[in-house]
Amino acid sequence: MFLIVDPDVDPCDRPTPPRLAVAGQEVVDGGAASYPVVIFRLTLPLGEGVCSCVAHRTVRWATERITMTDFVVEERPERPWVGVSITGELAHWGRVNAHVPQIYAALAAAGGIPLGGPVYQYHRMKTAADPMDITVSVPVAVCIELGEGYETGVLPAGRYLVARPEGGPDVLDRVHGEMWQWASVQGLDLAIEERADGIHWQARTEQFLTDPETEPDRSKWAVEVAYLLS
Repeated sequence: MFLIVDPDVDPCDRPTPPRLAVAGQEVVDGGAASYPVVIFRLTLPLGEGVCSCVAHRTVRWATERITMTDFVVEERPERPWVGVSITGELAHWGRVNAHVPQIYAALAAAGGIPLGGPVYQYHRMKTAADPMDITVSVPVAVCIELGEGYETGVLPAGRYLVARPEGGPDVLDRVHGEMWQWASVQGLDLAIEERADGIHWQARTEQFLTDPETEPDRSKWAVEVAYLLS
């Protein structure tokens, strides 16, 4: 039996669950009340399932398993990369993805060795429907010049809020929202600047860790999301 989020259920219609320790706090569910807290990483005594729910939502008991995301803060060194900076749109994301094999090919031609899957660096975004400034990149051991049309640089060192969700790229919208909520609750400031043309990030990345050629099921792709903290 696992606890899941349900914003519609009447809390009076469910059994009273036991005392639960949540995110370093004690939360006692004693009646018809929605708690003004954000709950993350709740482990139940009746199984291995976990749940995540947002502020002012109630929860209910149900016999189903759900997969949620853990968030961690990691200290990271500078990480060199090679890539291409562009302005892209979600409606034409295939044009963005088309740069990935080109970067790997140019790196191989230059005698470089990639250190993992592609990293999408998001620099500026206003809304998901608007064009966004991004760098499609590949991690390397040291900066290396690939020639005209390519750039090289480093992701800055520092403390990062990191998530490695299950479910592939289709869960990323949800994960980003949960990361912002979790950071706010934990008192963590993301390294961002809000301007008239959108939000500018010092470092916001998505790295795809699974080769689609070996795993065609995108729901099984391993992805890492990271935000630099200020």
